[in-house]
Amino acid sequence: MKKTFLLAGANIRKSKGQMIILAVLFLIAAILMNIGMSLLFNFGSYFERMAEDLNTSDAIIIISQNFWTDEVEQLINESTTEIEKHPAVFLFGEIPWGDNTILSTIAFSDMNRAYNLSRWKLVSDSLPMTTNGAYVPFGWNIHGHELGNNFTIDTDGGLFTFNIAGHTESILTDGVNSPANILIPTERFNELYDSLYENRAYIVFANGVTNFQELLFNISELSGFPTGFDSVIGGIALEAMIVFRTMMANMTAMILVLFTIVIVAVSMFVVRFRIKNGIEEDMVKIGSLQSIGYTSKQIKRSIIAQYSLIVLLSTILSIIPAIFILPMIGEVLAAQSGIFWRPGATPGIYIITLIFLVLVVWLATKLSARGIRKITPVLAMRGGLETHNFKRNRIPLSKSRLPLTSALAAKTILQNKRQSFMMFFIMLAVSFTAVVALVLFYNSTINLSSFELIPGNERANSAIALRPD
Repeated sequence: MKKTFLLAGANIRKSKGQMIILAVLFLIAAILMNIGMSLLFNFGSYFERMAEDLNTSDAIIIISQNFWTDEVEQLINESTTEIEKHPAVFLFGEIPWGDNTILSTIAFSDMNRAYNLSRWKLVSDSLPMTTNGAYVPFGWNIHGHELGNNFTIDTDGGLFTFNIAGHTESILTDGVNSPANILIPTERFNELYDSLYENRAYIVFANGVTNFQELLFNISELSGFPTGFDSVIGGIALEAMIVFRTMMANMTAMILVLFTIVIVAVSMFVVRFRIKNGIEEDMVKIGSLQSIGYTSKQIKRSIIAQYSLIVLLSTILSIIPAIFILPMIGEVLAAQSGIFWRPGATPGIYIITLIFLVLVVWLATKLSARGIRKITPVLAMRGGLETHNFKRNRIPLSKSRLPLTSALAAKTILQNKRQSFMMFFIMLAVSFTAVVALVLFYNSTINLSSFELIPGNERANSAIALRPD
């Protein structure tokens, strides 16, 4: 074993430049895999744990107060096992959103009202609550609504200004795929509730809903299928909300794992090429080692140990960058998920990455170095038969009609098919990775039209709702 590692160390020192390149490739692959696996296994589970901790209900139903009749209440009670109803004030208008403004429906609720189902909690820092203070969803922080800032909603009823005293985390009332629930002091809420009669509504949390879409349709049918922003009937089921808020994280995880596979595949071709060429170039050296007592198994194991040590070191070093990069990715995902995700070290993920990469490299090097067992000292000292080229000359330079440079290039490609194929595959994989990354960046940052059509619905430029009169 000592001889094996001594020989492996000598090989690493001999080809230091190539080993550094491979180490960098394995380091990148390990970082991507650690991040991708952490997103895939930890992000969704964190969301589910948070839903459980906040006692999130199976569904949320939002309905204007003037449509809350005895028939509607009876229907909801018959279709659920538990409900919790909270009064709210719904305003529709423009709010600042980054460098622009957006039209949005916002629900204002009493921050001092007790919640049993679908609770909320403050995240990060907060300020003392004032008369004009408000707690806004954490996702707003990504779009310029930071702690201490003022925000104004411009509605038909006038301008309403609030100061952000904190950010909240919830599941069904976060503003990602439902109206944002802004929590304000009791006095301010009562003032809005008394003055904006037409904007009164109920936020209903319900458990035991078997068919949410059917329940929502029946409520709308009882209410005469109202239209308009002051005639709100809507909601969403917990399962749909979980899928929506974790979708981007899962997509990102799969892309990172895919890039990892591409980089590992490229690295394996480089390793295979390096080992095959090394055997041919070091034929005499292999014979010399055999003549002084090294066995073919020891020489083969030294090659396996050489590359296994490189990938082992690279994978261990990848843990630190992954720990620092993950929170940054969590902040980027917060714009879509609205989740204040605080990823920490995940030893289980790092061990899986380590085992996977080491096994892949071990298998690739073992298969690539198996030709060493056929080499004998006498054959090695004579340079080996494989160093002599008895292949047919398909492009004789004296008879070729191609320009000399082109003919020589084609001749070299045909004489070195293995190397040529390896270079072709490497360039193909790198080009594929680069094109996919550029396409994703363009469609997710510059032109969002393709991503917007993924759910199958086209986003309209405007919406018009007419009153019955």
